[in-house]
Amino acid sequence: MNIRIRVIEYEGEDYRDDRIFVINLSYGKEGDVPKWILSTYRNTVHLIGRSTKCFDSKEEAIDYLKSIEQEVPLISNHGNPLEIPEGIENKWEYFNEWLEQRNLFSAISGKQHCNFNRDKRGYDYLEDYVRVQYIKHGFDQKFFPNGKVMMEGNYDRGNKEGEWKSYHESGELHIRGFYKNDWFDGLYQRFHENGAPASIGNLIENDQEGEWQYFDEAGNLTEKKVFSGGEEVLN
Repeated sequence: MNIRIRVIEYEGEDYRDDRIFVINLSYGKEGDVPKWILSTYRNTVHLIGRSTKCFDSKEEAIDYLKSIEQEVPLISNHGNPLEIPEGIENKWEYFNEWLEQRNLFSAISGKQHCNFNRDKRGYDYLEDYVRVQYIKHGFDQKFFPNGKVMMEGNYDRGNKEGEWKSYHESGELHIRGFYKNDWFDGLYQRFHENGAPASIGNLIENDQEGEWQYFDEAGNLTEKKVFSGGEEVLN
């Protein structure tokens, strides 16, 4: 099961950390247009985990990050924010100290895996840290050496989105599935090379969910299994 949340225990209360983490900010292209490409990750199960956005300049990307930074990033599972004692003038420094004691990362950093305490606000930007990358957008295909289509589907700013198909090297359909924000989400079908169904079921964020059916090469149903959160439910 894929878990995208870090829970922190503090004074008998469980807290989740919904802050934005920067994976990378690099200079590349959106299609044929030069862009600064920002990849972020939000540590939560309630919002989109990974996100990619494009900007005309590095400064625009940094301003965007500052605009979405949360004033109170640590929220308990009961909906209450971590209380800051009265008399604290610099709330960010207070949070940084709180995070440092628990070996956590910064809300915003300009380089992947930078420690959060490199400066008091968590920013760390290296002027020479530039890596060119190309982000896929729109319909895309991959091919076998024999020229036949191996896989095809659509990208939305670097993430697989909507219906995707993969094929056997013979050209017959192998897998048909649906993506949402680069995760399998929805109906998933797998086929034998002779065209008969091999398995069918539903996926939620890459995890098997509900009833799955399995078939032999003649198309006969051979087995049924029930899953919850990617784990088989045993009778």
